[in-house]
Amino acid sequence: MYKPLSGDGEIIKRVVSVEYTSPWAKAGVMIREGLGASSKHAHLIIAPGNGCRFQLRRITGSWSESDTPVTNLQHIRPPHWVRLVRRGNQFMAYHSNDGRNWEELVWGSQTVVMRNDVYIGMVVTSHADGVLCTALDFWIICLTA
Repeated sequence: MYKPLSGDGEIIKRVVSVEYTSPWAKAGVMIREGLGASSKHAHLIIAPGNGCRFQLRRITGSWSESDTPVTNLQHIRPPHWVRLVRRGNQFMAYHSNDGRNWEELVWGSQTVVMRNDVYIGMVVTSHADGVLCTALDFWIICLTA
């Protein structure tokens, strides 16, 4: 589920559950430049076997990068809140136990150069070809001018 975003904005989601189809099954929030599979993106997810992770693709068609080398949130499991913020080409990721008190992820602000008009929404993947994944959530999109 997604919608267009022009300029700056943020998305907040409470990930209630993620089906364990793989340690890297994912549910969370994403901002992406296009709808193609290899589009530039930034996303913040909860993975049942790998906790809360900030991941991004800086170059269309390249591999995604992850905060795995610096993260300290491998223990995070649903239910948990995630928040992704875009300010120009800077992306910041936050997590929260209650949806009110936010902590920025250790990786800090990351640069992904994207056009002004992008897409913002939620992401769910099984991380296993041909396997569906179910996630329950509550989400809010906050668009700012």
